[in-house]
Amino acid sequence: MKRLIRDKIEYWMNRREIGIIPHLILSLLSFVYLFVIRIRIILYRTNILKSTAVKCPVISIGNLTVGGTGKTPVAMAIADLLKGAGIRPVIISRGYGRRGPDLAVVSDGAKLRSTPLESGDEPYLMATRLKSVPVIVCSDRVKAAAFAMDNFKPDCVILDDGFQHIRLRRDINIILIDGDRGFGNGYLLPRGILREPLSRLIDADIALVKGGRLSAADSSMLGPMMLPLMGFDYEPTAFIDLTSDTNLSLDEFRAAFSEKETLALCGIANPESFVVTLKTIGVNIRSKAFFPDHHDYTHDEIEAMKKSGAEVIVTTEKDGVKLKRLAHLLNVPLLALRVEAVFKDSEQLVDCIIPILKRKH
Repeated sequence: MKRLIRDKIEYWMNRREIGIIPHLILSLLSFVYLFVIRIRIILYRTNILKSTAVKCPVISIGNLTVGGTGKTPVAMAIADLLKGAGIRPVIISRGYGRRGPDLAVVSDGAKLRSTPLESGDEPYLMATRLKSVPVIVCSDRVKAAAFAMDNFKPDCVILDDGFQHIRLRRDINIILIDGDRGFGNGYLLPRGILREPLSRLIDADIALVKGGRLSAADSSMLGPMMLPLMGFDYEPTAFIDLTSDTNLSLDEFRAAFSEKETLALCGIANPESFVVTLKTIGVNIRSKAFFPDHHDYTHDEIEAMKKSGAEVIVTTEKDGVKLKRLAHLLNVPLLALRVEAVFKDSEQLVDCIIPILKRKH
């Protein structure tokens, strides 16, 4: 019953026109939500609540909408760009769904120091992919940033999903926008998909648009804010066999598995985008299994997958960090798709970021 109610509300959140009764109820709740958001912003802007600064530049990567816009792949890609420019970053994440201590070092830049369950799937993924970048998880980003300064002496801090965390003062705010979804119907939660009013874009420095273009309606919502818009996309680059921990190129995957009936498995905010990606690279999808974002998979769920009739199971790399420990229980190959963020003009992005970092540093 709860799932049916949630699915119905999510349906309404993504529609401009709905019945008058649900519209009135959800709009009233959106107004209450807006009131709370406004009060919080006013308290910080009048210094009743204090934003804390640290002794190095802070880059926030976030969004205004619920659902996945790929903040983690973008955070990894920006960390790589900064490393290439000779800048040493540290990544800080909340680590949603984890079961470890309040503050944990996922990677010290040399070796892993936490498990996926202790750190959360996305921080653990970043730690495994970024070999020389420390990754820290903590619900208190100020505490985590102070810890990073004391222990790693970084040139900058990258906040993964940090736009709403205004208690830590940021020097660069990067907003991600899904070019297909845009700002939805323009309403705040729970009537729409906006986490904050569009006026908050005045605090953003750069907008990265997935797909590179916004619709005319979404562009008009930006109004007079002269926010630099830069395009990016996600590119599937390889598959990881979670049983043998070996990589398969896309061509190797097609040669071995393109004719095999596949179960598409994921626990992410926007599962259909994963299915679309799989279809574009020629995956023969027989069935789908979707779970809530940051889902912890159980032995019973693995047993159910074994009965699906699929000849191969394909999941996301984010889900793969938690499924790897269970891969040996399956009777078919379990592969994780690696996807990387690719910027339309990485030099332009670096040229926007570096001068601000240098002024602060």
